[in-house]
Amino acid sequence: QIDRAADALAVFSKSASGNDRNGLLIWRADIYFAGSKYREAASMCRGVLALRDATQDSKAHAEYQLGVCYHNSNMDLAARQAMENVTKRYSGLDWASKARGMLHLWNTYGVQKNNQR
Repeated sequence: QIDRAADALAVFSKSASGNDRNGLLIWRADIYFAGSKYREAASMCRGVLALRDATQDSKAHAEYQLGVCYHNSNMDLAARQAMENVTKRYSGLDWASKARGMLHLWNTYGVQKNNQR
């Protein structure tokens, strides 16, 4: 069912433009994430980051989600880098605050800084 929902959104995103396309890619990432399909979710997030017309909020959301995908895939170094990117690139947005919170949790509960599995 996860794949069917994501495929349906893919059809819509082909004809969408601008913010609609950004939103559909993020939505697809959220669907894959909810289904624990982190590789697919990460791919959608990278797609948003590559769009020239993506809003800063969309990019911040995508990079934050990418960090969580990496973390859940045991790619802790990449996860940490994604969250640090969010805090630096999008410092004025709520996503930066969320990223700082996530980094704090990882630091508090021992996610390794040099662990890249």
